Formats: sequence, structure tokens, C-alpha cells
Amino acid sequence: MQVIVQGKKISLNQKDYVTQGGEGKIFQKGKTAYKIYDDVDKMIPLGKIEELSKLDSPNIVHPKYPVYSVKKEALGFTMDWLGDDNYALCKLFTNTFRDANGITNDHVIELVENIKNIIIAPIHEQNCLMVDGNELNYLVRSDFVTPLFIDVNSYQTKSFPPTAIMPSIRDWSNPDEFSVLSDWFSFAIVSFQLFIGIHPFKGKHKKYKKNDFENRVKDCVSVFNKDVRLPPPARDFDLIPSQYKDWYYNLFEKGLRLPPPGDPGGLKQIQVKTIVVNSTDNFEIIEIKEFKSGIIYHNESVAKTKEKLYIGNNDYKVSQDVEVLFTPFKNVPVLCKIDNGKIQLKSLNSTEVHPIDLACTDKMIINDTLFIKNRGQLTEIQFTDTGNVIPYVQQVWNIEEKSSKLFSNIVVQSVLGRAYVCIPLPHYKQSSL
Repeated sequence: MQVIVQGKKISLNQKDYVTQGGEGKIFQKGKTAYKIYDDVDKMIPLGKIEELSKLDSPNIVHPKYPVYSVKKEALGFTMDWLGDDNYALCKLFTNTFRDANGITNDHVIELVENIKNIIIAPIHEQNCLMVDGNELNYLVRSDFVTPLFIDVNSYQTKSFPPTAIMPSIRDWSNPDEFSVLSDWFSFAIVSFQLFIGIHPFKGKHKKYKKNDFENRVKDCVSVFNKDVRLPPPARDFDLIPSQYKDWYYNLFEKGLRLPPPGDPGGLKQIQVKTIVVNSTDNFEIIEIKEFKSGIIYHNESVAKTKEKLYIGNNDYKVSQDVEVLFTPFKNVPVLCKIDNGKIQLKSLNSTEVHPIDLACTDKMIINDTLFIKNRGQLTEIQFTDTGNVIPYVQQVWNIEEKSSKLFSNIVVQSVLGRAYVCIPLPHYKQSSL
């Protein structure tokens, strides 16, 4: 596809393709992202692009320049490319992700304050409203305190109305009026989930159906209500700074509409509730091992906590990004991590591991087989261990460079809007099929 940006002709093709959104496709070249609408009639007005450009902040990913076809038809717009060093904000709602990445409540307090300050300046100071400030319209850098505001083309600007709002963050007490205070109500819902892990109008209440946000907001029946039962993953309310907790209570239970506090306030001590579960005739509880910190993952031979790696009766102090596999014959434990864009391997005993010079942007381990991603390739690494441990490339697959993501045991990639799930099989597994 040939497009024109600022008078220059640019070619966009499959190798530049990143993903498919609700309105169109995203391509990337260098430090620039290109949003190309499927239906040009739904494209953001050119005048709104100009007004959104006033949101001059490195944390706000706003439209920059219109993209035209060679026939001078408006197709979309450019944005700054964010890179891969970010996560969806909603991941920070979950205990599993927080534990695996060492995210503390101090991180969350700083992140919430940073989001609040960006909403104040430049968004509200430029007479704009977010309106649809839901959790999917934020990303977070890997420091877990730096927010990024995305999908800003739906914002309300001086000359253009908002174009979307998610029901879960809407102020149903006055659903058709958007203002600075309605933005703060949406911010309160998202920030509450960062602290506690659940939506403030969720939890079970006998009077309301699941996800009945509208009636519960109108009736002021939130998680602070004594008749609401919270799910087990919900975190302790004492994690919320005192002034924020008062603000949430006034918003959700009293129906007041107020701007957020300027000072997050001090933290209270947390009282841990202990629940003792005993064995019965129906089941037996056996304690395998006690760990000093939260378990990130565990299998029959390995346990990983925030601080250490446990193999059998031995423990090792390792960083959180380290994973372990075992060689095929002598069962040598090998630590794997990414360092300066390359895969690094180290044995946990006296056995030497020969280095392997391979660039790497992501990794995963399936059945003690290492898979690494770099650009448009997924590479399987196997090991010989008859003497020292020698890694070698077993096989290589071509994958989409920018739209592929590694998860536990699978690769998810998108080819011009179609999602594909790939399950890499280690070479020895293929030969046994």
C-alpha cells in the first residue's frame, strides 16, 4: 500500500503490520505508527487531529499527521510508535502479574498520581475531556509507574464531541453529561481497581445482577456496602491511601462528585486475616514446603518466588526475569535470561555452558525446551550435555515480526486482522508423533 504523509510517499506492507483494531489497521515504520481506517467515513476529522495535537505530552499518544492515498483521499493518521516496552494497564489489576513483576503498592500510588497529573495537565487544561477513560485506553511502561494514554481520538475537544464511552466507567447518575467531574469519576473507577483489583461496583449483592453498573451507581451500592461480598482475589482496602479511600467512599457510597485529593495521604497498617483449613475424611492437606515470599510458579521440580529459585532442597537467589530448564540426559539445571538483547545461559552446578550468540527480544520454555523470539523468527534451542552443556539451534520458524506475542506455551500473532495461535512443538516431540 502506497500512502502520502507530509508530501512524502511511504510504502506499508505485511512486514510493517502490527495489529487490527476496531476501526482499522496499525502499521509501524521506525518511530512512527500509522493508523489506516477500514472505513474512511469513520475517520477522525482533520480538524480534530489539529486540536488533539495540543495535548503535547510524551505520555499522550495523539494523532500527529494525516495519512493520504496517492489519490489524495484521507486514510488515517500517524502517531508516535511506543515500542514493546509497555503493558496493558489492566494487567496490574491482577495479583499474579503484580507478584511476577515485583509490583508494590508504592508503584501503584506513584502510577495513580502520574495518571491524575496528566489528566489535569495537559488534558483538562487544554479544554479537552477523556470521557472514555477506561482501563483499555492506558498502557504502562515497564517501570510500572509511567502511564501512556492511547486511543485519544475519541476525546472531546473544543470543536468536536466525544465518540465513545464504556459502560463500566460511565457515571450513570448523569449518563449524558460529560464534564471534568465525569472524567474524575472514570479515573476513580480505574484507580480503585489498581489498588484493590476489582471494580468498585462489582462483588455479589442479592439485589443486583452481575455487571449491573447502571443501577448500582444510581443506588450508590459499591464494594463499601456491608451487604456486598467480595471475591477472594480482592486486595485489602487498607492498601488505599487514606485520602483516596475517603474520596472513593464519597463518590461511590454517598454519590458526591468531587475532584481527586491532591495528597494521597498516609498508609495505614494492614491487618492480615488468617484462615485455617484442616484436613477431613474427604481430603488430605499435606504441606510440601514453606516459602518466605509469594510463589510465582511451581511444578514438580521447581518453585520460583519473588526472591529465590528452589530446586529440590536447594535454593538460589536469582532475578525475577530468570527462568530455568533441565538438559535432556544429565538433567543439568540451566538458567535463562535476556541481557542487552541477547539470550544468556548459565549452569547452576559446575558444568560449563557454552555461550550462544543469538539476539533475543522474548523467550519461553516448553517442556525444558527454550524458544526465543527475534524479529520475524522463533528459534528452538536444544542442548547436548554429554560433557559440558552445548546449546544449538534445532529449528527456526518464521513469525510475524511486530504482531506476534509469546505467552505460556503459545505464540499469538495477527496477519492483516486475522488472529492465529501457534503451538511450537519441540523437535523430539514432533519425531515421536
